[in-house]
Amino acid sequence: MEYADHNHDGFLDYSSHNPFALTHQAWKDSTDLGALPPPIAPVEVQGYAYAALRAFANLSRAQNDERNAKKAEDRARHLQTSFLKRFRCGDYFSFALDGHGRLAAWPTSNPGHLLFSGILDHAAAQRVAARLFTEDFWTPYGIRTLSTRDSRFNWQAYHRGSVWPHDNWFFWKGLQAIGDTKGATRIRQALLRAFYDLQGKITELYAVEPQTHRLSLTLRVPGGSYRPCMPQAWASGALLGMLTEQEKSERQE
Repeated sequence: MEYADHNHDGFLDYSSHNPFALTHQAWKDSTDLGALPPPIAPVEVQGYAYAALRAFANLSRAQNDERNAKKAEDRARHLQTSFLKRFRCGDYFSFALDGHGRLAAWPTSNPGHLLFSGILDHAAAQRVAARLFTEDFWTPYGIRTLSTRDSRFNWQAYHRGSVWPHDNWFFWKGLQAIGDTKGATRIRQALLRAFYDLQGKITELYAVEPQTHRLSLTLRVPGGSYRPCMPQAWASGALLGMLTEQEKSERQE
């Protein structure tokens, strides 16, 4: 709340003072999609901030600290109202706000992270959930990082069309949060399909060819090819989290 809003517009952003730092410092930390003038306010980070403010308010109230609880609730409410106005892009949400307050209207998977946070109203949450399952995002192995309709789409690129298991964990968690159990099951089954087809592995990311739905571990980066990391903690944790929660739910039933 004190240090992460460089231009004082109410949104969490980042702006590096180190010339060697990463251009993008949210989870899509490559320049695959292109550069933006800082400070950059990523769409998903506003959802994280909203969830954190609400959690902080609950914690403060549990400690009989009504003043800080009210302060966090007011901040969360203001963030939600401002966010729904500024980040909306048609029926979906932009990738980020740049340092000039302009929308980076890139059709990415990032808005799917908002579903778990509570920052979306009911109508917006339903639209985002539906958007993730449209043919330009959905694959039999999970949801792509970038729409196939975007001119920069490359199914073998790092952040321009590949599928990341941890990214899909956020969608799974969010779909559960809004009561879309059918959609959440589709995500879990897609990651399990990838696990089986990769012969018992779940990698950092993988590529899915649009026409044939062929699964590939050959990624393209400037100057050559790239093999995704395996094992990787957040990919393994994504699938394990899904399976563990499913097992717990079945035991309770």
